[in-house]
Amino acid sequence: MPLIESKFQETLNDINFFHHNNYNLHHPLYKYTMELIYDNRNIPDKYIIVKNRILHQFPKIYKIVAKTGNLPLIKKMLCLNRNSGPNNYEYVFMGAAKIGNIKILKWMSKNNYPGHEFAIGYAAKNNQLETVKWLLDNDFNGRDTAIDYAAGKGHIDVVNFLLDKRCKISVRYAAKKGQFEMIKYLHSIDPTIIFDIYECNNLDILKFIYEYGATTFYSNCEHPHILSWLIGNNFVNKSVIISETVAQAGNLKCLQLLYFNDLLILSESVFDCAVKSKNVEMIKWLRDIECPFNSSATDSAVHIFSNSDSLVILKLLIGWKCPLGEELGTIAAFNGNLEMLKYLHKIGYILNDIMEYAAACGHLHIIIWMREQGYRWNESVCFFTVERNHLNVLRWLRGFDRNMYGLSSNETEICPWNERVCYAAIEHDQPDILKFALENECKLDDNYLIHLTQGHENIEILDCVNEHLKRTCSNVKMREDFASIVCARKNNIQL
Repeated sequence: MPLIESKFQETLNDINFFHHNNYNLHHPLYKYTMELIYDNRNIPDKYIIVKNRILHQFPKIYKIVAKTGNLPLIKKMLCLNRNSGPNNYEYVFMGAAKIGNIKILKWMSKNNYPGHEFAIGYAAKNNQLETVKWLLDNDFNGRDTAIDYAAGKGHIDVVNFLLDKRCKISVRYAAKKGQFEMIKYLHSIDPTIIFDIYECNNLDILKFIYEYGATTFYSNCEHPHILSWLIGNNFVNKSVIISETVAQAGNLKCLQLLYFNDLLILSESVFDCAVKSKNVEMIKWLRDIECPFNSSATDSAVHIFSNSDSLVILKLLIGWKCPLGEELGTIAAFNGNLEMLKYLHKIGYILNDIMEYAAACGHLHIIIWMREQGYRWNESVCFFTVERNHLNVLRWLRGFDRNMYGLSSNETEICPWNERVCYAAIEHDQPDILKFALENECKLDDNYLIHLTQGHENIEILDCVNEHLKRTCSNVKMREDFASIVCARKNNIQL
């Protein structure tokens, strides 16, 4: 893969575009689509197909497209509707509200798409006063967060309008963003709002909060000068929770402030939080002062989504004879961390029965590498591709498209499957996978197939089964009865 493509994929993973999962754009269709989206270019109709899972499995794409105001493209994309994670519709509302595109919001609302609870907040956050007015006039949900988002960005006109509409006052986001004047203004209207704040990186705001009695509040502990003030005024207790919070915030100076003021508790959980922070110097320092650790530290190291940080920390822990967790291979396979798996394999860590977790997240490169190392596969590997609609991986496992993804492989065997693939496709509304399975002799008794699907809500599932029965079922009455069910469902006829 060219360096520029590799860097682009790293960027997508770093910004968590793919929802807590390192993802590799091996499929050319996925790669070209992402490049078009980030270059703000139109997506050709030939790309807007169910096979292009980038357009329906990763909702942030809908937010990006909505921000361009391209309603015709949004309409086409929403027809794909194979999302198995956060709702695509929500992200259309977010993107449209962010740029104040009332036309898209009207169309989404008129067509009864769910997920509009975030629209008012996004409009308020981005100073879209006219959009906020329209959303409130049309009874959109989300009033309770609107003032908070507007205040966090200092949009006083939006805040005052929402106050006139008697929306709930909150300043959590304003405190997080350091909007001191806005907090003082809203506090003058409702003095109780400061007791709802849980994060603050501004010392002036923090002093103001404490001046008015919010004595149970603590900063998120990323800044030494704030923690010093809290300690100096006896607002910090010696507790495991405080020690964990400071460790996970990742600032070594803050953790040392606790230590030198006899406020740091040394425990396995605190060490684990330091690992999660990815601060290598903090981890080394804790080990130097003999903070205990256990296998949970290695689990946390492998969970880190930055592959390089993850491996560096794990090697440190192994060098210190830290016990290894039992799920390291599973976590690495689930995250798509090939370098981690190579290292675990090298040191003799048992990696059996983890291929299915790579399949669950579409990590074909992991499956190919594991096969090259001699790891066996079974029916569960195919089964695990279904829930998140990794049809491309399932096809590869079954011997299709093996030269399509730019991944070198000498694989000649076919991964076994069984009827569980069909069960899962029906359960998780995956008609494309069900169609592929039924067309390629994934065996399932016709009577049981009808039993599972005759009351199904998804018309595409019903159509798929209907076509399958036409091809394979010798029982004429059974075929005709099911065809009648499908026809009735399409015409909203109650049988």
